[in-house]
Amino acid sequence: MVLTHSFTLDFKMKKQIPKILLLFAWIFVFASVHVASYFNFDTQDKYRVPITHDYHMDFSFDQWFKGRYQLNSDRYYRENYGLRNIAVRSKNQLDYWFFHETSSKDVIVGKNGYLYEKNYIESYLGINYIGKDSIESQVNRLKKVQDTLAKMGKHLIVIIAPGKGHYLPEYIPEKFVRQNKKTNYSEFIRIVKRKHVEVLDLNGYFLSQKKNTPYPLYGKNGIHWSRYGLCIAIDQVLKHTETSCSRNLITASWNSIEIDDERPYDYDIANGMYLMTKLKGKKMAYPKLFYSDESLSAKPKTIVIADSYYWGMYNSGITQAFESNSFWYYNRQVFPDSYTTLTYVDQKDLSQEIASNDLFIILCTEGNMHNFGWGFLEKMEKELYSP
Repeated sequence: MVLTHSFTLDFKMKKQIPKILLLFAWIFVFASVHVASYFNFDTQDKYRVPITHDYHMDFSFDQWFKGRYQLNSDRYYRENYGLRNIAVRSKNQLDYWFFHETSSKDVIVGKNGYLYEKNYIESYLGINYIGKDSIESQVNRLKKVQDTLAKMGKHLIVIIAPGKGHYLPEYIPEKFVRQNKKTNYSEFIRIVKRKHVEVLDLNGYFLSQKKNTPYPLYGKNGIHWSRYGLCIAIDQVLKHTETSCSRNLITASWNSIEIDDERPYDYDIANGMYLMTKLKGKKMAYPKLFYSDESLSAKPKTIVIADSYYWGMYNSGITQAFESNSFWYYNRQVFPDSYTTLTYVDQKDLSQEIASNDLFIILCTEGNMHNFGWGFLEKMEKELYSP
């Protein structure tokens, strides 16, 4: 009897061991977050994930009864806790490994692991097509403003930057289906040619070079043109500007090219996925870009209205071609002014900006053609033609 009773107790204890271990494991995981928060662990730069709520409100009864303290605390502690960076990256990594998905907004994992932003896929497939009448209205306004500035001795240049959806459609996931034979880009190009409107079509140029280029014009893990593609684009833009403005500007060139794994410029979209491991990519080309010392003509004072595709040019020294270069990012925020004081386009006197500048450039990637100019042409038309 004694032996049987002892055996029964041992058997019951052994059955409890997994539950006890699970309890301790749960306590360890729960406690580790608080321990890491207290001792300020998880601060490695390579795991850093941005936060949007870094201010914690001091407690007061007034803020408590208004509900503001609770709301602030909820937002703060949701993003400020120990091991958050590793936790976020681990979760993102598992989503990518098992489901080929990403938590980053509008980032799509395509075939063979090629990364896209959703708007470039929608643009290529005609999903965000705004219609012939809307595009014709855009072109009419563009020609009207372009012609009027020309009479004033000024210039308006339009540049259509390429998009990854158009350039690499073969890797778009099959779940995305074409909804329209026409696209904003194809219809825009058709109409500007018919109306003889001056446009530098880099999207078409890149497509024409796809089979001939010695180095990739787009990478696997980037959303913008590759560093090599950027250098090609800078060269094309300077040559086009020279011809359009009848000025001899500085030239861009390179005398050597390094071949390397994807550097940060060609890994921008993957960096924004915040994974634990680095994704495999292609060997990319990195020209050593330089500019001629002097412009043979007076440099134009320039305003560039553009999306993120101009950042690569802006940070690579194309501004040396201009006496001044104000970058109106999405026709909203002004650079370089915003580096010191946050400055918006609405704070600028458009009449004064027209008078004090020689050249206006609209650079829009084909993925943003549904919102071409971001309201700039409408404001210019009103300024130029209102009594």
